[in-house]
Amino acid sequence: MKAKEFLATKLSAGAPDAPPRAAWWPAHLRAIEACLEAIDGPREKILLARARAAAHASEWDRIIPVAAPRKLMERHVEFEVDLIEAAEDKNPTCIDRLGGLLLANATVQARYFASRVPSFPEDRFLRIFEAHLAIVAEMILGKFGAAKPGRARAEANALNLAAFSVEWF
Repeated sequence: MKAKEFLATKLSAGAPDAPPRAAWWPAHLRAIEACLEAIDGPREKILLARARAAAHASEWDRIIPVAAPRKLMERHVEFEVDLIEAAEDKNPTCIDRLGGLLLANATVQARYFASRVPSFPEDRFLRIFEAHLAIVAEMILGKFGAAKPGRARAEANALNLAAFSVEWF
């Protein structure tokens, strides 16, 4: 098995010995899925899932020190969970606003990292991050009746972000 395939297998399985920079994205995908699953349950269930997703988001700042001063990933996760709740409430105004905030946050993160990490490929990061946002949006739509994105596509994007994080952070 090639090293890249081995790492992908470890990450997909949530292996504890995967590098934290790489393991963060697949775990983030699972945290968002947990929020989607919790939305059908009692309010306490979504609050617990939200708290876990927020705690996981703060891990990004611990493992990617350059990100810590801005807390941009914490805002990203907050917007994603808010978007899940807005979709559940069928609130199109809020959904549009949160979609805009997620896209703006991705752009700010790309620009911020480009200003802090030498030779950082801002456009590449933004493309992969926007693909993540599209997949999350499809997951949310899938939860509320539209077609769900393929699990393989969602995991492939998380692994793309993981590989990018290992390479650049």
